[in-house]
Amino acid sequence: MRWLHWCLVATSVIAAVVLFLAFRDKTLDPIIDTGRDLYIGEQMAGGHRLYRDLIYNYPPAGPLFLAITVGVFGAGLSTYQLFGVAVALLTAIALYAVTRTAAGPLPAAVAVLFFVCLSFTGASTWGANYLFPYAYAATMGMAFALLFLVSLLRYLFVTQRPLWLGLAVVCGMIATWSKIEYALLVAATFAFATIYYRLPLRAALSYLTLLVISTLAFSAYFAGGPFDFSWIREQLLSSSLLQSESSKFFYGQVSGTSSLLPSLAAALKGTLLIAVIVALIRSAGRPAGGDLSPERRRFLLPVVFLGIAVASWFLAGEPLFRAWAILQWLLLPAALHRGRRSPFALLLVFSLLSSARIALRTAPVWYGFVLAVPLFAMIVYVFFHELPRRGVYRVSWSWLWAPVFALTLFAGLDQQVSRYAMKRFPIVTPRGTFLDSNPDRAAVFTSAITFLDRHPAAGLVVFPEGVSVNYFSGIPSPLSRYIFTPIETAAPAVENEIVTQFQTKHPEYVIVLQRDVSEFGYRGFGVDYDIRVRDLLREHYHLERAWTPPRFSLVLLRRNS
Repeated sequence: MRWLHWCLVATSVIAAVVLFLAFRDKTLDPIIDTGRDLYIGEQMAGGHRLYRDLIYNYPPAGPLFLAITVGVFGAGLSTYQLFGVAVALLTAIALYAVTRTAAGPLPAAVAVLFFVCLSFTGASTWGANYLFPYAYAATMGMAFALLFLVSLLRYLFVTQRPLWLGLAVVCGMIATWSKIEYALLVAATFAFATIYYRLPLRAALSYLTLLVISTLAFSAYFAGGPFDFSWIREQLLSSSLLQSESSKFFYGQVSGTSSLLPSLAAALKGTLLIAVIVALIRSAGRPAGGDLSPERRRFLLPVVFLGIAVASWFLAGEPLFRAWAILQWLLLPAALHRGRRSPFALLLVFSLLSSARIALRTAPVWYGFVLAVPLFAMIVYVFFHELPRRGVYRVSWSWLWAPVFALTLFAGLDQQVSRYAMKRFPIVTPRGTFLDSNPDRAAVFTSAITFLDRHPAAGLVVFPEGVSVNYFSGIPSPLSRYIFTPIETAAPAVENEIVTQFQTKHPEYVIVLQRDVSEFGYRGFGVDYDIRVRDLLREHYHLERAWTPPRFSLVLLRRNS
């Protein structure tokens, strides 16, 4: 099977190159929070500090890496895009290493093909791709979390060299400082490996020691004192992001709990279809000379293959992944029963923890485009390694999963082709040109950024979300906040802070643009949240220019002299 392995590796490389060339100008959305990283990367490279000059709700690793990259290569769109490519390449290598260590080269190649075709340039929603993701912290953190996992696997099951423990600590620390979810993922995985696999306690102690040291160092740099942890309490663990009604509404959609019965039904459907295919493969792979005569066997095989084809048609795509919301829990006792000589339990626990945010929507869509990446390794490990090892069917019959995989990859690629085909209208900016699906928005953005380029101002604030305008125009915001969606600013205390900063910073320009905020359970900025900010704008600003075509509107206000 070595030839098939290398064919799949070559296919992944070719697919990645083709997808990059085909969609590289179409993966950026001009409104969503991708603009946060475009803006922050340049601001930090220019000397601004997170948590003090810029409100930031993630740990600092992502912006620090971006700031270094921007400082070396400049702040053009191509720099961020190539940063995304580098992160995707690192993720693919780490995913391949994890799967190969646990299951072998052929499953590893299949897992990477899943990643390339479904996550690299994913189009389930805008920002669900690696070139311009909703947060580079999410993609970069997952890459280092996978490197952390493969380091543990190498130490536990290949060679017990201290080097792998050291790599696990370092990669785990970078993942920890990328997103809070990854901090919990790494810490819990370390704890499980220490207790269940008897990982040397010195690894966990080294991780905790480095965590304390880095926390003190970041506090000294960002907060002005090593024992000032207000940036963690007020920004990383912000109550408006974690406990507000808006956050509960939003993350209920992300996790699938807001539509509990449909989510459970989708998971159950996928689980039953997988069980049917497993049973059919087992029937097809029964050894000759069993309880069936050769004549009956010749009759049975076409029926079994037809059944696999039909079940594959209904399982392919999202149902294949949604099933693991149930299957991961069902497999956990079996994984623990395998004992410490098997990586099954470690892989399963890591995948469960990674997909906790999308517990009932375990699919590479929306937020899941990055959180479901460990699931690629889990799926091929179970189908290609664990089930044959347990004698459910022979390993040579694992290829009967090919129809499911092929149809799933085709569905993902077809979605990308269909959605990116709508992006035909150029948005021209000094930082680079990209394509949009809304012709009115493309025309308005191009005109507005051209206007701002010709009429620079002392500060620009964009409501409710559109910090990318600050990046494209080169006009920074004097406020520490730069995103004003309900989940960030609907809380009265946060609104008071915005009003106070307006009264002291006096930004010259304000833009109010069209942005649907119904995903947060609200109707609109100034309609049912941030009313005081709206009233302040009406009192102290006047209309400078308005762009109001049917499908997108943008209003530019200027402060009264």
